[in-house]
Amino acid sequence: MLHFREEQNHRWAHNLAAAREFYSAGDLGKFYQGDLSGAFPFPGMKILGAFWTAENMEMNERLEILLDVLPLSDESQYQRSSNRYFRWFLDDIIEMNDRMNLFSKDWLVSFLKEAENGTVIPEDWQEQIASLQDRTEKELNGEPREKTLLNDWFRYCLRHIVSYARNLIKQGVRSALYVGENSEDALKKAIDPTIEYFGWKINRVFYNVALPLTGFSDLGDIVQLGSYGMLADQAVSPSSSTEKPGHTEKRSFLDTCQLYGFIDSCAAFLGMRKGCTTHAYCPYCVGHGKKTMDFVIPPEFQIEYGLEEGLGYGGHRCTFLLKMTPAPEDDRCDQATAKIFGDEELSYGTEK
Repeated sequence: MLHFREEQNHRWAHNLAAAREFYSAGDLGKFYQGDLSGAFPFPGMKILGAFWTAENMEMNERLEILLDVLPLSDESQYQRSSNRYFRWFLDDIIEMNDRMNLFSKDWLVSFLKEAENGTVIPEDWQEQIASLQDRTEKELNGEPREKTLLNDWFRYCLRHIVSYARNLIKQGVRSALYVGENSEDALKKAIDPTIEYFGWKINRVFYNVALPLTGFSDLGDIVQLGSYGMLADQAVSPSSSTEKPGHTEKRSFLDTCQLYGFIDSCAAFLGMRKGCTTHAYCPYCVGHGKKTMDFVIPPEFQIEYGLEEGLGYGGHRCTFLLKMTPAPEDDRCDQATAKIFGDEELSYGTEK
């Protein structure tokens, strides 16, 4: 039996299973570039590899903030519980592999021992993903198929999946223990001053680090990664656009969320009330989205961005609402560009 919910935290396995089907069928184009037309929209290994790499970077940034603003009286309990629930996730990987046969059992056993004992991201990860992309593109151009290409892609991806899962479990445990020692109001007071900082910082990481280091420099590739990367870990319903008097409303829908799955589950494992740690993740997603909209929406619109309903707040999915109202051009886009690509030092305060 799985410890973490399959629909929230194990979409990675279903994506790899879809990749194997395309690869085994000889459809290397869909294996690499994806196929969004089926019942299970598959973004392709090019996007999956880059997105999981970037997601691991994002989770590192989130954890650094929580370690700073959520002090605990007993760090040993934090470490014990984090390690315990991480081992549960590793057990889940074994079960998903038993179902889907994604990795050889001998390799997986060895890898999971490595994962339990420390970091699993190799120092040469940048060279590895560049090599995987190059080898795949050579096969697409007619060179003979390599026997190890599929396994090499899967093993690269699993390292980043495991790393961001460990990180999210730590976030879930820390935020739950902090609420237990203090209160939900105290969690909100600690998190709120960091939301704007995180929104800008993670966009800096995404555009200045994650994209170039994973080979995404072409504008079309960047748009694809931004549009379809979420499919790596989340079920996504089609977005909607509605014209209203004086403005346009655009909604995007996440039917599942791995942050909700990990962080909410950790609170439950610790005997905490469901939803008590929502403020440790939902506001960051909204803040990140708002800063992204500031950057990508043309300056001739005034924008509002927020969460209409969220899984963490008891909703049946996450619904993000973007309101766009025609308005005189301002310097919103220029300011966002300067924040993301400039050298201004970003910082946050703490609310006492």
